[in-house]
Amino acid sequence: MNSLVFIKGILGTDKQPAIDDNGQLIPNGVVFLNPVDKRAIEAALQLAGDSGTVTVASYGEEDVTASALRAGLSMGAQQAITIKSDIQDAKVVPGIILAEAAHQLANYDVIFTGEEAVDDAQGTTGSLIADALKLPYYDNVDELTPVQSDQFAYKMKWSQGTVSGQLKLPAVISVDSTINKPRLPSFKTKIAAKRAQIDTIEI
Repeated sequence: MNSLVFIKGILGTDKQPAIDDNGQLIPNGVVFLNPVDKRAIEAALQLAGDSGTVTVASYGEEDVTASALRAGLSMGAQQAITIKSDIQDAKVVPGIILAEAAHQLANYDVIFTGEEAVDDAQGTTGSLIADALKLPYYDNVDELTPVQSDQFAYKMKWSQGTVSGQLKLPAVISVDSTINKPRLPSFKTKIAAKRAQIDTIEI
């Protein structure tokens, strides 16, 4: 099973983030991987097993994305991709740019995202990607169990209750913060992640 996981680096709050002339954040504080994105990576790693691959990809300021991507590599992802684009329309960016990145990368059976970022509680990234790629979308996924090679039983967790069913790949899945417990990187994987190459694609 080959998975593509879109992740986000978050600027820490120990310093006041600065804004450049284009309204973009200038990284000047601690950067960490969005917590629920760790669970998306963990879900992908569990599906990959011994023969599958996990690719992490991130769009944003280079220093911020690099930190998040290396965190993903230290968890066990095999490839890391920085996404660059000159498109400035904030309404277009989440859907079109990330979907085009997925289109260029191509080699995936499933796309994972976290439910939402801690610095932006809209939780729309997964749905925008799915809409642009014309793929089925499953939100707030709390359980994911293989049934066949391309079919999974799922449970979606909502405030009103849960929804269960089966899904067929390819699909876009946004995971809930309770779907799993992410593995902790070892010293060896942290060192390997520091030395790993981060590839770049331009949209």
